[in-house]
Amino acid sequence: MPLGNGNMGGLLFGDKQVCLSLDKGSLWDNRPAPQTLEEGYHYDHLIELVKSGKEEDWNEFIRLFSKTTANNTPTKINAGKIIFDMPVCEKTEFYLDIATGEACVNNETQSLKSFISADKNQIIVDGVEIQGNHIPMDAYKKEYTVMVYYK
Repeated sequence: MPLGNGNMGGLLFGDKQVCLSLDKGSLWDNRPAPQTLEEGYHYDHLIELVKSGKEEDWNEFIRLFSKTTANNTPTKINAGKIIFDMPVCEKTEFYLDIATGEACVNNETQSLKSFISADKNQIIVDGVEIQGNHIPMDAYKKEYTVMVYYK
């Protein structure tokens, strides 16, 4: 279930456990791909190699330019992932509440809601309790709120 406000976002999903991946529009890995640092890695050289018709030039073209898609840059990186101790089973339901803008997930005994503010850089998750590095669902159904802020 995707959520976002144009600057930050989240994806509520699950296979065995419910997860919330976090994203911020400004998080990019701007390191150049190693092959782009080679002296011959430029458009004029690409054209020269393709037009020459020589086998050794074609091999050089392949070496320099054909594998660049494996290291595309800049690369979008995510801000992290929260894994909830909320099992996903056959009766687990993920849905978007259009009226409130909340991504929701329910299973037989637990529920969780996630919301991204339109005008603040925060993600709000209701229905969880944080204990150390693990976020278990509270069996007593106490209400907790996790707020993630980005600057």
